[in-house]
Amino acid sequence: MRTERVILEQNGAGRAGRPGRLLCAPGLRRIAVIMATRCYSRRLLQPFRGTCQVVAVPHAEAESTDGFHWILYVMDERIVTHTGLPEVRYGTWSPATGLVRSRVRGTARDSLIEEAGDVLVGALESCADRVPFPPADVFECWLLAEEDQRPLVLLETAVAGGQPGIPDRPRWYPGSAELSDFRSAHGGGRELAALIERSAGNRPRAIWLRRLADGSGTGEPGVRVAAGDFPRLMLRERWPSSGERGLIEDFLAWQAPWLLQLSGLDDSCRQWLEEAAWQRPVITARVWRLYPALLDRDGLGVARVKARIMEGDADRAEPPEPFYPIVNE
Repeated sequence: MRTERVILEQNGAGRAGRPGRLLCAPGLRRIAVIMATRCYSRRLLQPFRGTCQVVAVPHAEAESTDGFHWILYVMDERIVTHTGLPEVRYGTWSPATGLVRSRVRGTARDSLIEEAGDVLVGALESCADRVPFPPADVFECWLLAEEDQRPLVLLETAVAGGQPGIPDRPRWYPGSAELSDFRSAHGGGRELAALIERSAGNRPRAIWLRRLADGSGTGEPGVRVAAGDFPRLMLRERWPSSGERGLIEDFLAWQAPWLLQLSGLDDSCRQWLEEAAWQRPVITARVWRLYPALLDRDGLGVARVKARIMEGDADRAEPPEPFYPIVNE
């Protein structure tokens, strides 16, 4: 329905005192592109950092990791010929500021970049308030536990047709935040990485699987993994010793603001994650728009108030824009 509203407004319909106009050929092309807009999400991994929301139209794409601030890119083989780059950053967009253009030189206002970027902005205005989008990264690369050759930890995901290869010695890598910020009575990021590495064994093995609607996964001919064998939070929670279980539980609680972005969690798991996420109010306040379900709205409200107090009333800074020679001034 929102797509129809955008189409009508582009042609004058729905504005006070102005009838709709017949569409010209460029208008028809624009409508066709908007109708073909694809909205989806994919997980950010190694380590898991929530989801990336994507709005894609032909030759352009917008990405957001919080559902509010978007970075817009235009990509086309003709851009590669002109700039030597596979994509050009078109600008940023949010419901509060609208479009803030990157300064691109060497192209006319009616160039491919302008045309594709303008269509992308129209698609964002129509779709951005529908986040979180359904996940599209149904292909998953799992590191397997040595003892039973079942999924241990998720390493990577891909959308259809985008599966990369598997390294000779696959392993799970902690991020800088895991190494510097995550602390538990049972250890930290280095101890966690060592635990996962030991469980994978001296000859670690990983496999690509396609997750099906029933939760199971299929891989190479004859390979099928039952839904119950996949860790619900992308990291195995069953461990032999209490210390190992405590380290994993504390780590998942630390990841709670991002894990709440997963769909398909049962209420007991989501309640536990919410209680943990409210203890990290600043991170939670940045990504709460991407939660597909919410049990404790009051708790979220308190966490957001705490975040404003901790951060002050200053607006959160936009991500720094990289400098691209020739393209961005």
